Amino acid sequence: MNIQGSKWEPDARTEPAPRSEPEPRTEPAPRTEPAARTEPAARTEPLDKKIQTIKCPSCGYLLVYAKGTGKQSVSCSKCGNVFQVE
Repeated sequence: MNIQGSKWEPDARTEPAPRSEPEPRTEPAPRTEPAARTEPAARTEPLDKKIQTIKCPSCGYLLVYAKGTGKQSVSCSKCGNVFQVE
């Protein structure tokens, strides 16, 4: 920066760089079709053998639980009743 008297004059270090012309706009790339979806692998056991539904004996609310071997304790999410299922 050069200061001569009270007049300020910019030098090469303070002058902004010359602006370049903006890049010309190009057309967007063409859209491609999404890849084809493949079918999921076949299940060895149907889901209905693993999932069971039962009505709560206290309030009649329909409960869904995972079927296991032997007796299970099931808790009703509506009334809180706990009961045994096979």
